[in-house]
This record gives sequence, C-alpha cells and structure tokens, in this order.
Amino acid sequence: MLARRKSECLVFSCFEVVEVAAQGGMGIVLKGHDASLGRFVAIKVLKPELASNTLARKRFLREAKMAAAVSHDQVITIHAVDHVENTPAAPQRPDLARPT
Repeated sequence: MLARRKSECLVFSCFEVVEVAAQGGMGIVLKGHDASLGRFVAIKVLKPELASNTLARKRFLREAKMAAAVSHDQVITIHAVDHVENTPAAPQRPDLARPT
C-alpha cells in the first residue's frame, strides 16, 4: 500500500485523504474518502517522528488489534491495519468522518 499524490490529495491505497481531522500524542487522524464504496473514513496514522520507534509501532498495532476484537457502539470499528511508507495506518469507522 503506497501513498501517492493524486492531483492535490494524498492517496493511501483506495482512500483519498481529504484533510487532517485531529492530532494526538502518538497519532494523526485523517479524513479519507473511499471512492470505490462511496464513503468517508477516518484513517489513523502513527506520527512520522514515531514511525521508526519500535515501541511506539508495537503500541499502535496492539491498540488497533484490541479495538478490532471489540464489537460495541462506543468502540471504533477497525477496518484494516497496514503500513504506508513504513508507517502503521488503520482505517476506522466511516461515521467518524461524515461530510459536513
């Protein structure tokens, strides 16, 4: 899964990044669009400065696995975990990034 430019938007596999939705201590949440399914998703990525930190990468992946194991309205749905240019990324629940 490679990140590439498509006009002015960054593209992660089948998700076109629309904007940065939020940032936290370890990650960045991007608003993405899945053109093939016509839906918006949130894509959580590990901050670039932490991408080479083995402990941070393991924590990010552990968090995604734990969230994926739970099915509850109050817990985000993890659709996938992948690496984009050596940085872990996890597309998440579509309703988080609905268009306004």
